[in-house]
Amino acid sequence: MRRTMCLSLGALATILLGACGQIDPAPERGAEEGPPQGSQVTLPPEWTPTADVLASPLAEPTRPRPRFAPHTLTAQGPWVLFCSLTGPDSIGTQASAMDLDGPGRLYSGVPCPLPQHVSGPAGFAFEGTDLLQLPGGEQLRSACCEEATWSEDGSLALLSDTWLSGDRTQLVVYDVAADRMRRIVQSRFQLTPMGVSPSGSWVVYQESDEYSQELPTRQPPVQVMAISSDGRERRDLYGVYGAVHVADSVLGWLTESTLLIQRAETECGLDAQYVELLSVDLNSGATRRLFDTHSYAALDPATQTVLLQEVQPGLCSEPRERVRLVRLTAADGWEPHTAELPSEWSNDWTISLMQWHPELRQFSLSATEVPSLPPQHLITLDPDGSIGQDFPLHGADIPTTPTLFPSPDGAWIVVSASPPHGTRLYGHDGRLIKVLPTEAADVSYGIWEVLWLPDGDAFLATMYGRIGVLRAAAAEDWELTLVEQAAAPESSLTLIEAPGRPFRVACSGWAYTRLEMGDRVMVSYEPSAASRLRSGPALTEPLVDSLDPGEEAEIIGGPACDPTHVWWMLQPSKGGPSGWAAEGDAEGAWLLPIERGP
Repeated sequence: MRRTMCLSLGALATILLGACGQIDPAPERGAEEGPPQGSQVTLPPEWTPTADVLASPLAEPTRPRPRFAPHTLTAQGPWVLFCSLTGPDSIGTQASAMDLDGPGRLYSGVPCPLPQHVSGPAGFAFEGTDLLQLPGGEQLRSACCEEATWSEDGSLALLSDTWLSGDRTQLVVYDVAADRMRRIVQSRFQLTPMGVSPSGSWVVYQESDEYSQELPTRQPPVQVMAISSDGRERRDLYGVYGAVHVADSVLGWLTESTLLIQRAETECGLDAQYVELLSVDLNSGATRRLFDTHSYAALDPATQTVLLQEVQPGLCSEPRERVRLVRLTAADGWEPHTAELPSEWSNDWTISLMQWHPELRQFSLSATEVPSLPPQHLITLDPDGSIGQDFPLHGADIPTTPTLFPSPDGAWIVVSASPPHGTRLYGHDGRLIKVLPTEAADVSYGIWEVLWLPDGDAFLATMYGRIGVLRAAAAEDWELTLVEQAAAPESSLTLIEAPGRPFRVACSGWAYTRLEMGDRVMVSYEPSAASRLRSGPALTEPLVDSLDPGEEAEIIGGPACDPTHVWWMLQPSKGGPSGWAAEGDAEGAWLLPIERGP
């Protein structure tokens, strides 16, 4: 336990009579190593933000100050996150945001995070070792590591070291609701994260001997493992011996505790090749081999159907050694079935991309006839293996991969490919609606990314090698319009929701807080220690009472700040004297909001 330290000899009277000299059996709240030792790591009841809370403006960050556009963002969101250039002659980018349909812009001044480091549902991102609140880029907390990935629902982020730091590596999760960094694994071997379950209950990772050129000291040299996000349950899934290169990956999740893993033991350049497909049950730790050597694969989690391309066994198969397209489904025990391709195709073909599109409830695949390099075919397939639409590529002559961008309801499909196809809009039945014009910007070489707006009748897009964000809408006959000129080439576009409990500036910029006057709060179960109430907002103030984990109180005063804490005056629900309690420390919150005040 971390205890309050009084180091000044000149404050002997304070030590004898004040906080440090008090006889108090309850330890000072503080961050602990690993999970708490009690029986609970539960969160308070889910709190749903009201419209008036979402409408209140987010705090303006103090480090660094954002550069606002002439029109500020709407208060409620959602917004679109993109990367903008930091200057007309600069190659640097900054995190920026725009309204879905309006002039509002914000250029944050902080470096643009990688797409996988951003959670649209949570409204947070990691950039470097900083946790950022979006869209403003407020730097809320420092993090252990630069590598991050998010659960699908945005409730949990997984942070990891890329290399050994000293003699150890670690996996840390950031729990959004608890506002807490929690180290769940520490090892003297290399830890490689593989994935997080959709709702953040499980983390799958690989532990391996970091120095592959030396005799491994770990046996097996590589172990694939899973651990619950509270750190309480761990599973050793399978070990790998004698492999020169191990790059196993998660194909997808069937349920919160069941997933499919593709095992890879060879490097085949840009070509995907895996030695087997496994199903894993994290509740029991059991693994099952479903299929052998394959290349591209995609999963429909709703019907638990996998589509994959079988390849000949061996180190790296050649394109002519691709065998067949295979469909497997849990409904018939993962028995492999051949998926028939169009009869007019030649026998010499290979896949360059395979995807599942939940909006269409269909797979798509791009196929190339060997030895030609540019893809000749782009088709969709239903989960039962029947062929859906065939999108003609009109003799594309550059070896770029054509891509489908369906609208949320599947009514519209943008298809991007190299010339002469360019960028085209189709209906759900595969009927060509329009060849998107290039007057506003050159999209003849296709577009980089499409973000459909929630109503499904308009989209934003970024381009290959060209700056700017384009917009097209059904109401404007799908004419492309340049709506943002500062966006970096090939910028990602992410729909950002307002955080359910946004952080705001406390004490004129000293710190950030999720709390405010009138809130009802609960003392967190992490760490498993009481939260002390003091007569004033400082660690040197006398103790008046304490609140055990799970106990509730109402905020009746504050905030007050010192260099390390934000303080609130609480009235305990159990009765007794009111007092000042710290909201938390650098590793997480001690007071969790459970009900917004009036």
